[in-house]
Amino acid sequence: FPFGPPIFALEPSGLVLGETIEEETGPRKRHNAVMWRLLCVLPLLAVACQGPGTGNIEEGDRLFYLRDYPQALKVFQDVLREDEEADVRLLSRRIQESRYRILAEESRFQLHIEHPQEALEYLELADDVLPGHSLTKSLRRRCWTMIADSLVAEGEAVLDTGNASLAIAFFERALRLDATHSLAQSSLVLAEDRQASRRRRGESFYFRGLEELEENEDVRALVSFSHAAKYWGEDSKAGMRAQALATSLAEEARARGALLLEAGFSSRARIAYLEANRLQPHDPDSLEALAFLQRFYETEGLLASVEHALLRQDTETARLRLDAALELSPEATTPHLHRLESDLTETRLRREFLQARAAEMDGRSVEAAARFQKLLSEGYAEEVHWRLQRCQDRIQEASMLLEKAKRARASGQEAEAREFQAAARALVVDLPESVD
Repeated sequence: FPFGPPIFALEPSGLVLGETIEEETGPRKRHNAVMWRLLCVLPLLAVACQGPGTGNIEEGDRLFYLRDYPQALKVFQDVLREDEEADVRLLSRRIQESRYRILAEESRFQLHIEHPQEALEYLELADDVLPGHSLTKSLRRRCWTMIADSLVAEGEAVLDTGNASLAIAFFERALRLDATHSLAQSSLVLAEDRQASRRRRGESFYFRGLEELEENEDVRALVSFSHAAKYWGEDSKAGMRAQALATSLAEEARARGALLLEAGFSSRARIAYLEANRLQPHDPDSLEALAFLQRFYETEGLLASVEHALLRQDTETARLRLDAALELSPEATTPHLHRLESDLTETRLRREFLQARAAEMDGRSVEAAARFQKLLSEGYAEEVHWRLQRCQDRIQEASMLLEKAKRARASGQEAEAREFQAAARALVVDLPESVD
């Protein structure tokens, strides 16, 4: 406790609680200190000499001197409530001082655990109890110093990131709380020097940008103004010039991209739109064009895989890839999309035709006729009509032979029936059995 233990001082009104002994040097001051402490001990001796049931006020004074402020407050309040002959003015003074000390001690504890804001709140309450107390002023100064320390630490961290303006704000706030804070003073000087240096660098880039703008070097001027804005801030005149130049150059890049895309140079168009999006981020026109080009490239890749699948006669894979391409680009942006779809259909029909031919050659005329009939319904007419007719003729002839076999078996000519049936099976292998 920097202000020494509280003691009682003799005033014209009597014994008053709450004064403190300050540390002083010299024989005279030491003599005064000893005398004050002796005056403090005398009430305690008087308490020890009193009998039971007396000396409650002195007991409260003893507890107060031992800094047991809550118990002292309780004793004073009990005496005020129970003793009608007690000195009300004296007890009120002691109760007030005890309440003040309880709040001051709590504020001191909050300072100890480095909670200066909470300590200030307790000091406000203490100041309402005893306004203008010297201990309140001392503790409040300690709170402000602790808060200033934290502000200086934050300012130094911000200064290390290069934000000198924000760091200056931290240091100035710390100095408003503690004008004698040496670290805040030196750090403020350093931050102001860095800010001045950044301002000079920004001026160098800014004037260079103006020169490049006069020479119609818009891209270089944009770079210079952007560098100046990093030192001056995005809201500065350098930042405004950089933003205006970026908007203008982005519009030129979008126009160039649209022209290249119309001419069929998709790769160069994509580069132009990427440049426009870099100059003016999140622009909806640039993002829409880039999304269109992305779908275009993905569609081209799918169509290329369709062509490879057709070369391998893998119609199933080709069909899946083509469906994916149509779903991705329903507007059929590529000129050969419909051609590939037509080629895929032609390849599938050709494969089904070959399968029908294979069935015909194996004597499976019923299956071959069904396949040829399906090909005709889908518009595939190459060698289908006469082959379908030949299959139907064979089926009809085989059916007639089966009828003969049925009649022969009915008349008891089993051998002849088997010959007719064998001839029908040789003609049409997959003809349904109609003779048991």
